[in-house]
Amino acid sequence: GFGGLYTTLRLASSCPWARIALVEPRDAFCFSPLLYEYATGLVEASAVSARYEEVLPASVRWYRAAARGVDVAAKAVELDDGRTLDARSLALCAGREPVRVDGALSFATLDDARAVREATWDSALVVGGGYVGVELAAHLSRVRGARVTLAQRGPTILPKASAASRDRALAALADVDLRLNARVERRDGSFEIDGRVADADGVVWTAGRRPPALVATMPHPTPDGRLRVDAALRLRAAPRGVFAAGDLAAPPGKQ
Repeated sequence: GFGGLYTTLRLASSCPWARIALVEPRDAFCFSPLLYEYATGLVEASAVSARYEEVLPASVRWYRAAARGVDVAAKAVELDDGRTLDARSLALCAGREPVRVDGALSFATLDDARAVREATWDSALVVGGGYVGVELAAHLSRVRGARVTLAQRGPTILPKASAASRDRALAALADVDLRLNARVERRDGSFEIDGRVADADGVVWTAGRRPPALVATMPHPTPDGRLRVDAALRLRAAPRGVFAAGDLAAPPGKQ
């Protein structure tokens, strides 16, 4: 993600003598805030993604694998292909993973957005009233002309946004059927909103994120699966040289 890629690029430019490795299973970086533009046909994939082999300098060694666990004391990372990497310093930027629900498309990767782009829906149910869900619902309605329902579990969309931002979002959702305080469940192969079968050709689930598996191997995570760091992003209860950044990190005041 953003934290891992930009940390890698910054280290490569400022510390050219260092041996730098990036662990990342996907073949391309995805600019996730604009995925809805690709999903609705406004731009092509090249506008929202870049292949790692094209953006990484030759001095960076890229391991196309996922981190399965971390030995903090040894500063070692176990990969899902069986290899183990060790280093003098570690930067943990694995982010948080989307919640994937059977029968629904997720919306976190380029492949997810491509699946939405290729779908031929006249109607859609978007679950989750955060930034991703609101942008996707508005564009599916306005650009694709689909009949869209947006279901949000809480009493308002964009709960962490300013009142002005929420008002602009509500204006963009003028043609969307907005359901607040909604309970969405999958039952007998169908999705239900508050006990009634949703009238939708397809479902996109944007609600919720969960910690990656490697958090289970880390010391003292927060109850929601983040890593406690200090103001300099140094991992607490860890030896010198271990850092965490991005959505994986819980800085002071958020622990």
